[in-house]
Amino acid sequence: MAENQIQGGIDKQGSELVASLNLGEETLATWQRLVEIVSEFERKIELAYPPATKFPYHNLEHHLEPMCRDAELIAERCWQSGLQPQILVVRAAARGHDAAMGIDPAAFGAQSAEEAAAKYCSMLLRSLGAPVDFCQAVAEAIEDTHVRAVPRSLEARIVRAADLASIGRSYEEVLGNTKRLHQEREQVTGAQISYVGFVGSSLRFLSGYFEQLIALTPTALDPAGRSCWHMTGLANVIRLYREEMGGKQVCAVLGDIAEPVEPEIVDGSLLLTTGDSRLSDALVQRCIVFRVPGTAAAFPLFHASADLVVATGVDDSGVKEALRILRPNGKLIAPNECE
Repeated sequence: MAENQIQGGIDKQGSELVASLNLGEETLATWQRLVEIVSEFERKIELAYPPATKFPYHNLEHHLEPMCRDAELIAERCWQSGLQPQILVVRAAARGHDAAMGIDPAAFGAQSAEEAAAKYCSMLLRSLGAPVDFCQAVAEAIEDTHVRAVPRSLEARIVRAADLASIGRSYEEVLGNTKRLHQEREQVTGAQISYVGFVGSSLRFLSGYFEQLIALTPTALDPAGRSCWHMTGLANVIRLYREEMGGKQVCAVLGDIAEPVEPEIVDGSLLLTTGDSRLSDALVQRCIVFRVPGTAAAFPLFHASADLVVATGVDDSGVKEALRILRPNGKLIAPNECE
């Protein structure tokens, strides 16, 4: 845990750390310089963030500061669990991950806001004297917050997890953030946007983040080994769908959908399924589909909230688990009914 110790006590204990950690003076001096660079970067990058009056959600106070605290907490837990992330990479990437918000990515020669922020932060860090490999690590961690990205490093996984952390907190926080994002979208575009339609598009966007298991340490799992973030986040998604969209049907699918079953799934359903389930393109187009990590055999769908469960290709224990998540008047279509 040498890196964490160095960064926590570098100002007070320079010579003591060299002795206790068996580091040379040159190594300590390098760390001191990098800490100074990242601290200066954090001060300067804040100027790239718009005020809360323009961006009610993506601003320093509401999203960035809590997200940075989450990133450092997750990194600390990684160290406690035997992993060794580069804390300074995490700090810089977390602070700069939304730095290009509200700017056309093309201005940076980028295809996305994440790529634009990565380029902006890399250039700023380089101008402050950060090593090329450090700048690249920070850039990759920022790029990997994109919904379709697969994190390429431990640091990128930490930043991605921190960026998504609020989805797994209280429903009141998730609802408040949804309303802030709706207000933000209207202010940025200058157009009136249907709130119900915005919630629907937001859920479709969020669905892309649920396919990956972002748990990094044992504290991220419950006693049954299930992802706490997925469990709470999915409960929040279901409640948003029902209460804010007026959604009519939550459907859980285990295994592949057989054609005779499709008519039972109404248009606009919130469809919860696993990574190995095969769904028709038509079904995906007419539903809001959330895939969660795992397989039908493992059945990691967690909540007693489905109106309809289609369980194909699972054993008796899977069917029993399917029954557990049904609402009181829900319907189970068991494997033998789909043959």
